[in-house]
Amino acid sequence: MIKYYLLMMAVGLLLPARMGDFTAFYFFKKEGMEFSEISAFFIVDKVFAVLFAISIAFLGMSIFTGIIDLTLFFIFVTLFILITYFFFFNETGFGFLLKFAPKRLGSKFKDHIPNILKFVKRKDIILLTILTISIRWLLKGLYIFLLFKSLNYPIPFLYAIAVE
Repeated sequence: MIKYYLLMMAVGLLLPARMGDFTAFYFFKKEGMEFSEISAFFIVDKVFAVLFAISIAFLGMSIFTGIIDLTLFFIFVTLFILITYFFFFNETGFGFLLKFAPKRLGSKFKDHIPNILKFVKRKDIILLTILTISIRWLLKGLYIFLLFKSLNYPIPFLYAIAVE
C-alpha cells in the first residue's frame, strides 16, 4: 500500500491540480480493491490532509503574527480532531451531515459509511495515512526551503512548511 501511495505522490508532483491523487483509484483497482473501499481510503486521506493543513495553517498564522500560544494551538487542534471524528467517522455524525447534503449526493455516500468506519478502526491504515501526509508536507516544505535557499534568500524551515 505504501508503494502505491508513494507512486501517487510522485505522479501528483508532475500533474497539476493534485490530479496524481486520483491515480490511487487505478493503483488500488489493480490490487483488486472494490471501488467503495478505494473511495473510503480517498475520503479518509483527504479528511486527515485537511486536518493537517489546518493545523499547520494555525501554527503558521501564529508564527507570522508573532502570537505563539502553543496551549491554544493544541486545544484548537484537539477540538478540531474531535469534531471531525464525530462528523466523518461516526455513523450518527455522518448521517447528520448527509441530511444537509443534496439527495443524490447523500444517497451515494450512505453506501460508503461502513467502509469508512472499517478504515478508521484499522489503526495501521490511520497511522500510515498520518505518516504519509506528514512526509508529504515535510517534503514539500523542504522543496520550498531549498527553492528559497537557491535564490539566495534563506528562510527558516518551519516558515517553508507553513507557506506550503
